Amino acid sequence: MKVAVNLYAGLERYSPTGQRKGNIVEIEDSATINELLHKIGVPVEEVKLIMVNGRHQDLDYELKNNDTVGLFPPIGGG
Repeated sequence: MKVAVNLYAGLERYSPTGQRKGNIVEIEDSATINELLHKIGVPVEEVKLIMVNGRHQDLDYELKNNDTVGLFPPIGGG
């Protein structure tokens, strides 16, 4: 199955296509977010927020065909 992956705030360096948004990734049916991160080479500790189709999810969430995943690192400010 295929999912779209959007990488934000520095995580784009892990982009399989070199783009920040719209990276289409082929994964196994019922793959989890954790498995997706492993496939595209994003270290789990670099991801703070995971959004799937606009809703917050965790690493164990099972993806579905055509889901859109947004990955965000921890963001600090002053």
